[in-house]
Amino acid sequence: MKKKIRIKLFRSLSDESGVALIIVLVLLLLGSLTIVPVLDHLHTALKTGEHYEEKTNMLYTADAGIEDGLWRIKYDFMGTDYDVYDFDTAWPYETDTLNQMVANITIKNVWLPSNVTLDDPDIDLSPAEAREMIESEKLVVVGTSTATPGQPYHIKIDFTPDVGDNLTIKSLGVWLPQGFEYADNCSLKFNGTSVPYYPDSEVVTDCNGGQTVVWTYNDDPYPLFTDFPGVDPAAPIMSIDFTFSYTPPAAYPNRLPTAIAWLTTEMSHTCTNPNDVPISWDMDTRIYEITSIAGDTVIQAFSSKCELRQMGDAMSGDYVAIGNSLMANDDPSLWDTYRETWYTPSSVTLDSIPADADVISAYLYWAGWFNESRKETKWSDGCSSFSPNWDPDPTSCWDEFDSYFKSDYDAGEDRELPMDSTITIPLGQYAGWTAVSVNWEHWETGTLESDDGLDFAISANDGATWSDYEPAFRNDVWGTKAFEYAIPNEYLTDDFKLKFKLVGFDGGDDGDCCIDDFKIKVMFPDTDVIFKIGNGTDEYQVYFDGGVPTSGSGNVTAGRSYVMRNELNGPYGFSYACTRDVSALVKKYPIVAGEEHHTGNAIYTIDGVGADNSKTPTSSDDSHLAFAGWSLIVVYASPQTAGHYIYIRDDNFAFHPGTGGNLDFDEDDQPGGDITNFIVPEAITNPDGTVNETIAAKLTCFVAEGDSRWSPEYVTITGQQSGISKDLSNPESPVSNVWNGKSYPGTFKEGVDIDTFELLWADNILTPGDNVLHVDLISNQDAWNLVYFIISVRSETVTGGTSHYMIFN
Repeated sequence: MKKKIRIKLFRSLSDESGVALIIVLVLLLLGSLTIVPVLDHLHTALKTGEHYEEKTNMLYTADAGIEDGLWRIKYDFMGTDYDVYDFDTAWPYETDTLNQMVANITIKNVWLPSNVTLDDPDIDLSPAEAREMIESEKLVVVGTSTATPGQPYHIKIDFTPDVGDNLTIKSLGVWLPQGFEYADNCSLKFNGTSVPYYPDSEVVTDCNGGQTVVWTYNDDPYPLFTDFPGVDPAAPIMSIDFTFSYTPPAAYPNRLPTAIAWLTTEMSHTCTNPNDVPISWDMDTRIYEITSIAGDTVIQAFSSKCELRQMGDAMSGDYVAIGNSLMANDDPSLWDTYRETWYTPSSVTLDSIPADADVISAYLYWAGWFNESRKETKWSDGCSSFSPNWDPDPTSCWDEFDSYFKSDYDAGEDRELPMDSTITIPLGQYAGWTAVSVNWEHWETGTLESDDGLDFAISANDGATWSDYEPAFRNDVWGTKAFEYAIPNEYLTDDFKLKFKLVGFDGGDDGDCCIDDFKIKVMFPDTDVIFKIGNGTDEYQVYFDGGVPTSGSGNVTAGRSYVMRNELNGPYGFSYACTRDVSALVKKYPIVAGEEHHTGNAIYTIDGVGADNSKTPTSSDDSHLAFAGWSLIVVYASPQTAGHYIYIRDDNFAFHPGTGGNLDFDEDDQPGGDITNFIVPEAITNPDGTVNETIAAKLTCFVAEGDSRWSPEYVTITGQQSGISKDLSNPESPVSNVWNGKSYPGTFKEGVDIDTFELLWADNILTPGDNVLHVDLISNQDAWNLVYFIISVRSETVTGGTSHYMIFN
């Protein structure tokens, strides 16, 4: 039965015509019903994709604009109108086309002191006034982190008062970046008897994506700067250092904050004293707001920049110091005490400056030694008579005696022997650029005690006023003593006068004091040299013609010169050093057509430096002090050198006689000397808190006439806050024989030291916030001259990427 039915149905269907057409029509109907929505869906999907792609392009372009802004901030490529002290203006610019669109960018300095407004009438924070307040360096604020994250944050304030200044403090504040939080423990707080520096209030608020803490004092009255702990009222620079604790972000427990500290004072910058500083803040760290707009997409980001501020005559960039000795000892039989061989002209090839760098400045130095016979006598008196040069009182103890002056003191007699007021010795023409000395011979007869001797004083105004008396000798003088005194520059006038005073000599066996053979001698430096710059193909002898850089047959003339009388148990000739700013010459030569960067890499040649290599023009004995040498400092800048601080100190030409002791090269009557006018920044750290730079600073010295034979001698650096000292050395200069006549880096002739030394963060000598570097120069046997110091701090500028990055559509 089932079988029949199946056959029937099969036959029934097979016999029907047009069934396939019906099925096709049904399918067409169904397709016509669905194709419109499908096509509409495809159209919508296509439009959505295009919109998504457009939005993606906007986002990528705007994000690229942020990256471009970060690059411009890091490398100071902000345009000529940008002012780091302008907190109102947003500086706009446009990127190149990217993803078929451009990003419109603005960069703005962010003002962070939360309790001070830019329009405060007592402060006047216009860009010009802000610059004046900060760059006066009268009130300097520096915030620094310790090496251990979360440990106290230090705020150091240095105040250099003018006469009569009495600084009072109104408030102190600090801004912590996003993720960092104030954790109390401010060292200014005092949980006991009230003291003036205890703040009246402490306010913590959210501000500019981070957190601010402000400590405020009430006017009852405001505390004095000298009320704060640790301040020395007698110090030329008074300092406050206080600390507080903070909590780092949970995601980055080892990160250090790029915070900004500030303080306000009772000074008003609108008052009659333009030196008043009503507010000062940490300029080493700056916060920027970057806004990038591409189409409908707006990205706002904030970035920090840590960069050492330029103080005093600091320069940005990096430097290289080259040079050579012009006189060397090549005969082993002479040891190194007589330099018999001249190497002139002298050429050095400089090729270490990066290819994308440009010369910023260049300074040329040359130095040499002249023997005693090179001193030129400009005035003399053989002491045959008091007249016309001397005018003793009629009751004076001084007498003319056989072509010299002799004292024979009796009670009540006048002890002074002054020059006659009518004579003129024209010394004014020598002021400021050379050295002048007054010379005489003295001796005594009899047996002297410690309070017997001879004093002298000098005057710059015909005796209207006199210097304090200085001793020429005390106690017994063995034989005839040649005495020489370098006249200070302020006394080099046409009204120069000299006088003597007998001291003691009132005992029965004291005998007489005798003076003879007066001379005033002038020591002239060699103030011009031949300077050539070449590139291996072309060489130019260069000089200044009326201040214009020129090539031809002219010489370079010194802009400044210094002369130092050498004294080794008596007069021993003199040394000199000259310097000239040759920036315009090094920037122009050698001439290379179409060059993108003038790096300063070239062949530099020096010739014509005057010097002697023996005690007298005809003697061949060892001179001990003979030298001639030169050095060139080239300061350059490139994207890799942003943030360097360079300080050159070349105004304290000094002579160390090698008799032991510590050279007082800054002439403050204290051993050693200080290099100042800089601030040590924080070390560059990774997100995990580890330091990612090795060198904290480098120091270069140009010392003339070093000898490897004579030692020990040391150059020692002492940190301001750490108090840690280190004896410096390099591969060519061992720690106990630094000035050995060998230079580093480079290969130079024996006779001068152009040595570079490195200070490492691992040495723990330099501490962020230091503004003094103490240098000790000790030499027990070797005599030499110091020509210049250079110190360079920081290896790069640091930008902190972006924080609280926000996108608006």
